[in-house]
Amino acid sequence: MADTTDTSSMKITVIDKATHASTVVTGQDVAVDVTLPAPSIVELPIPHTEVKTLVRKGSDLIITTNGGQVITLHGYFDTANH
Repeated sequence: MADTTDTSSMKITVIDKATHASTVVTGQDVAVDVTLPAPSIVELPIPHTEVKTLVRKGSDLIITTNGGQVITLHGYFDTANH
């Protein structure tokens, strides 16, 4: 299966669970860092079949795609904000 992940530009949508306000975060690098200040829904512009690994590191979620892009969601598992 061909890798369809575009590592040149990735638009990640973050939706605040309480207010439903959405923010688009654009990543331009192979490594994209997103900080979640509140409980959120995160929409990635890639199919789930392109996700190679999901790793919890402290309160962060680190997603690696089949193409090698690394997306770090800081505070994803932060129970103090949830």
